[in-house]
Amino acid sequence: MGRQTCLVGRVLGAATVQGDTAVAELSPKQLIKLGPENDDLQVQLANIYTNAGRWDDVERLRGREYARGPQKSPGISLIQSRTESLPIRQDGDGVQAVYCQQNVKSMEGSGVFKTMAALFLAVYVSNKFNLKIFLFRGFYLEQMESKWNIGTNNLGIKAISRNLRLEIDRKRLTRWQGREVVGCSSCVVVKDYREEFEGLNIVQEYVKSYYVNALRIERYIDGLRIKHVKKCKEVKWTLNELQDPLERRIMIDTLQRLGINYHFEQDIKTALAKHYGSLSSGTFPFGDHNLHDIALYFRLLRQAGYLVPTDVFSSFMDEKGHFKVELREDIRGLMSLYEASHLGFKEEEILDEAHDYARMHLNASLMNLQPNLARAVKDTLENPYHMSLARFQSKCYLQNFHGTYGWMGLLEQLWKIDFNIVQSINRLELLQIFKWWREVGLSEELKFARNQPLKWYMWPMVVLPDPKFSEHRIEMTKIISLVYVIDDIFDVRGTLDELLPFTAAINKWEPTAIERLPNYMKICFKILDEITNEIADKVLREHGWNPLHSLRKAWGSLCDAFLVEAKWFASKQVPKANDYLENGVVSSGVHVVLLHGFFLLGEGITKENVDRVEHSPGPALMSCPATILRLWDDLGSAKDEEQDGHDGSYLECYLKDHKQGSSMESAREHVFDLISDSWKQLNRETLEWSSFSPSLMRVSLNSARMVKVMYGYDDNQRLPALEEYINSLLRESIPLY
Repeated sequence: MGRQTCLVGRVLGAATVQGDTAVAELSPKQLIKLGPENDDLQVQLANIYTNAGRWDDVERLRGREYARGPQKSPGISLIQSRTESLPIRQDGDGVQAVYCQQNVKSMEGSGVFKTMAALFLAVYVSNKFNLKIFLFRGFYLEQMESKWNIGTNNLGIKAISRNLRLEIDRKRLTRWQGREVVGCSSCVVVKDYREEFEGLNIVQEYVKSYYVNALRIERYIDGLRIKHVKKCKEVKWTLNELQDPLERRIMIDTLQRLGINYHFEQDIKTALAKHYGSLSSGTFPFGDHNLHDIALYFRLLRQAGYLVPTDVFSSFMDEKGHFKVELREDIRGLMSLYEASHLGFKEEEILDEAHDYARMHLNASLMNLQPNLARAVKDTLENPYHMSLARFQSKCYLQNFHGTYGWMGLLEQLWKIDFNIVQSINRLELLQIFKWWREVGLSEELKFARNQPLKWYMWPMVVLPDPKFSEHRIEMTKIISLVYVIDDIFDVRGTLDELLPFTAAINKWEPTAIERLPNYMKICFKILDEITNEIADKVLREHGWNPLHSLRKAWGSLCDAFLVEAKWFASKQVPKANDYLENGVVSSGVHVVLLHGFFLLGEGITKENVDRVEHSPGPALMSCPATILRLWDDLGSAKDEEQDGHDGSYLECYLKDHKQGSSMESAREHVFDLISDSWKQLNRETLEWSSFSPSLMRVSLNSARMVKVMYGYDDNQRLPALEEYINSLLRESIPLY
């Protein structure tokens, strides 16, 4: 029986490597004869089905496995020294060493003991095909170096450590809905990371649980993915089978508000194209629809890039061109009108009036509404869809949803599964960010700079929410961290005599130019150079375009803007408001980040587009979010809770330019008007079939939406909205049932 098992296992192993399901399926009868409890062979067959996309077969095998509980045999690896062999057995949640002929104490100081200690670091040898996460309590690198005198001069230890780190950094990809996403396995623990999360309650318990229960968590996520594929198929079928155009629009709106529309982009695009076609042909019966239906129609099509005219609202206006008085009683219609008003352009006065009219009457109605409806109205006023982040608002939307549509339960189930899968990916990305931040050493070398990797990661996590962009989120977090660090060099630490040559060195990008600068500047430039080259190599390898010149040019422009602000401060000069804002749009760092995002996405990389994006502050797609960020930042009276530097303020410059008849209140109103104008300009840029990709447009819009969260300081110099986002998206889990 053992020989038969070995033979079938070898056949399955070969079939796994070759992806040959035909050969693999020659062995089911043999598997039955060998016993259905043989999990090793069952897992191999399931892996073959997974690679082939045969999810129903995977679910059948996994379901049978879950029903009886895992019985997988422990793997054994062998390390051999010149005189002795040391077998290492993998059992369950840890690794047990089976010592030959000697006990641990007698082996201390011997070559095989050092090899064994190193082996505890080299987890990958335990099972090359099924690498898991293990927590080795007490066996950490520093302890080994001190207790057993394993120095860094030991070439064998160096080789094992190097290979281990390569294994850590190697990303094993798994197929999920036709998208490549980072899997939840294949991370190796060489150090207790709990100290990295001291004070970070958001992920601490998850990290501890993940280390100890890695195998169970991985299987749980695998099960979710299988369910996810089935639910997506059901939702797609339901959406395409709906006959009522209004119900289909409501379902599309619900998919978008739950943040799961990215699974059905083509289906939604096709459906909305049909709706727009009816408008173009003049067959859309506007007179037969109420305010809610028309406003929803208008908003969905504009969000999709269709330039729907504001004439669709003409039937709701009186002879004087104002919205009819009787509409104030239509709460549902006013909510929809208020949502639609945020997609206007500068010259569309009718949408400005719609915004003011709907807001006034919705606020007036709050005291007279039922609690549930009042909560929904308040949430609409505070978080209109176009200005907010769908994934965070999805919980509130489910609470406020009104309707008895049969598909709502199906969408809610898919949302829960999707949320849990995406959350697990985000948590693992956060671990990688903390690991990178620790290894790069900037927090130790530049103690004056901000140390906020979690906060920095929130930017790309929100602006690039699609799971397939996992690597992009990690790379963009690195860029954002350097923007903050370099900002602190200019604002907090550097003197003008140091900043001038530092800026010149970055513009020339010559490492020799910084030899005479302080050590902290050398360290920063070295890391900036390494990361820039890594990203340029990645873009060239994946998209066939070398962006190195463009990236270096953007960093030079950013430092030029930082230097201008440093000169203003050193000379105690308060610049003109327009000069301050023009420079502040560049110094916000948005252009640098979005430029990297443009190249990493790899969509629409042409010479014409590159020429447009590489010149700071870039096209409106980049400059508008930057303007919104700069103005929102200056509206806050509180400074960043970990920064003691000196920044200017647009409000200060504006009041200096308008000494006569200006107050702080009027200055703030002016800033809000500028923010509104920037949003309208951004709307036009994203709604006019730009040559830039839809992915980059979403990044731009989400960046503008995230600004209020990242710079909404309260009186206690805290960011309550950001804290709520972190808790909701990273800490709080959503039960499936």
